[in-house]
Amino acid sequence: MMKTDIKKTVQSFHYLLTNVDKEGLTVLELLKLLFLADRYCFRAHGRIISFNKYCAMEYGPVPSLGKSLLNRDRRNVTLEEINYCKSYLQMEYDHIKHPNFQMKVFPVKNENSKSLTGLDKIFLNKALYTYDNVSDIVDYCHQLPEWKKYEHLLSQKRVKSLEMDFLDFLENSNEVLEFDPKGLDDIEFVKKIYTTL
Repeated sequence: MMKTDIKKTVQSFHYLLTNVDKEGLTVLELLKLLFLADRYCFRAHGRIISFNKYCAMEYGPVPSLGKSLLNRDRRNVTLEEINYCKSYLQMEYDHIKHPNFQMKVFPVKNENSKSLTGLDKIFLNKALYTYDNVSDIVDYCHQLPEWKKYEHLLSQKRVKSLEMDFLDFLENSNEVLEFDPKGLDDIEFVKKIYTTL
């Protein structure tokens, strides 16, 4: 079982916000970009950046800790963790103007991103480079085998989320996918290493 790393999750969000070519991102955009970066890194190196557990949800894979931090969900994160998040991220909490995943997030000036490695930043940049708009990323996520595995159960609306297995991130889609990181991964090697841990 992977240990969840709050610092890496928050600092990854901060890095994405400070390197994107616009002012602020929605919660949904941040969650999708972190997923893409984690997926790219896992397929290439057998590890993810944020050490989040991922859940399949209506809009695709979601980092569970990341969602809890951005939503300030006191059932899943402590006040200390929320305060750490606030030292990096400022939320626009207008539920009428921006319901649910549409709330905007802005970076707080904070130069302490020591938890992120150079390799982490490469994959975060890769996610930013492939990003055009959130609906494209959601559509892309819905084509991935790791989400399709849960599509039927989610479409029945009996459950809101299902925990995902990282090994499913290594499955290749039968379709050609726009955001696939060609040349970055040796899937069979990663599968072998991950299953022996």
